[in-house]
Amino acid sequence: MDPQEILFEDPRVITTIRIVGFLVSELLALVAFFVYFGLISSAKPVLWMCWPIGIGMVVVGLLQGFWNPYTKQRVLTYVYAYCFLGFFLSVFILGFPTVIFLGWLLLMMVMDIYFNRRVAAVGMVSMSAAAVGWLVYHSHGLTADSYVRVISSSVTVISIVFINSSIWQLTLDTINKLKSSQTKEVLEHQRLTSLINSVADAVIAVDEKINIVLYNGAALNLLDVNTIKVGSNLGSLLKPVDKNSQPRDVDSMVKGVTVPVTSRDLRLQSSDGTFVNLYLSIAPVHLGYGAEGRRGYVLLMRDITREKSLEEERDEFISVVSHELRTPVAITEGNISNAQFTADKTGDMSAIKQALQEAHNQVLFLADIINDLSTLSRAERGKLKVEVEAVDVHALIKELASNYTAQAEAKGLKFQAVVDPKLELLYSSKLYTREILQNFITNAIKYTAKGHITLQATAESVGVRFAVEDTGIGISKGDQKRVYDKFFRSEDFRTRKEGGTGLGLYVTMKLARLLHAEIDLNSELDKGSTFSIFVPNLGASAAPDSTLANEK
Repeated sequence: MDPQEILFEDPRVITTIRIVGFLVSELLALVAFFVYFGLISSAKPVLWMCWPIGIGMVVVGLLQGFWNPYTKQRVLTYVYAYCFLGFFLSVFILGFPTVIFLGWLLLMMVMDIYFNRRVAAVGMVSMSAAAVGWLVYHSHGLTADSYVRVISSSVTVISIVFINSSIWQLTLDTINKLKSSQTKEVLEHQRLTSLINSVADAVIAVDEKINIVLYNGAALNLLDVNTIKVGSNLGSLLKPVDKNSQPRDVDSMVKGVTVPVTSRDLRLQSSDGTFVNLYLSIAPVHLGYGAEGRRGYVLLMRDITREKSLEEERDEFISVVSHELRTPVAITEGNISNAQFTADKTGDMSAIKQALQEAHNQVLFLADIINDLSTLSRAERGKLKVEVEAVDVHALIKELASNYTAQAEAKGLKFQAVVDPKLELLYSSKLYTREILQNFITNAIKYTAKGHITLQATAESVGVRFAVEDTGIGISKGDQKRVYDKFFRSEDFRTRKEGGTGLGLYVTMKLARLLHAEIDLNSELDKGSTFSIFVPNLGASAAPDSTLANEK
């Protein structure tokens, strides 16, 4: 907006113009009437003009004082009216070399300041015309001194107005430049704000005293607050702890930074008491050499809890798999070496067969590990799909009993299968149902030293409930909450002496979710465990939904 427009929006300016205009108009009208009645002397007045000029002054003053609304165009009309009336007032009533001279000066300054130089030129022309008109009208009897006074007065007024106009124009140019600079600064600030708000990471800018200057929406989410007060100290808002849960002072961390630094070892406590892993980057704001301006620091933060979890899972995966693969490979290599040595030295076929059998068992164990890893990979990538088919539960239970009875009896365990005679066909994935039950059975055999293992299948209203019961070592209450976690293995020494990757039950849970099945666990230390799973009838239309559920 033009600075001159701002002047007309200021109510104080409007009020001043109205009051001054009203008082000056009425005063000049009163002077014209006083001249007419002879109360004020004037050289060669045209008395009959006192009335129209006086009445004109009265009307203009009343309009200016009381006619709303007040606009710039109306003020300009009043100013032109003053120039017109002032001409006749100066020439025919009051005379030019009088106090009216100051009125002309004030009028032209107002015209220049509140409008422009072209409007002020109208005032200059009207004043010059008044001076010439007065000299012509009073030419008889004027001395050279009178001419000098009138001309010098006119030139002085015009010069003052011209100088004032130049100064005012310079002021307007400066104001416009400042305004343009301010507009650019606001625009740049808006662009900067939009830029940092588009960043997914939390961004907080602080000054040299570590007071917050700028932040984005992601910072609110990370710090779990509704708003951040600009100017508040960062330390009152950000309270990280190190990996040993020891608090860190943010102020000292930031103030000591001279070059950009990053950290991935900090944690931040949420409102619900949980901790998130924090990535923190601190960069100092450097200005050019000798440049003056605000210095400070920019902090970039990100929640890397999932990244940390993946890193830990990766490390755990490498550790577990390398350990579990090393053992069967070493045993297999040792047994094959023994078989070769025996064949070369003694030819004892019984010892050779025993060594090869043990090597074969370890290869089968390796195959189980690879199968678990393959199933895990496909489950994690959402590649598992449910192919619904009619499953003969009686045949499935008989098949599983046939496959694992010999393995159980080899450990001195009794393996029995109990099938509900009311069972009908189950519509689900035979492949995944068999794999889940195989995991339950192999775990039961592995962790049961004596007693029995029972495989059950019971008919329910909309599906089948399978259960595998053993008399093994059992699972503690604390471990029961984590048995389905990836790579989890109990600290119980009886569990640790048995090999395993800790993936079997994790994969089992993945498969159960694909089948919309529900797994239950009932276990007590030293008394055994019962894993049960209810597999519902999916029907032919359930496969797409099951795939979608896995992908989600």
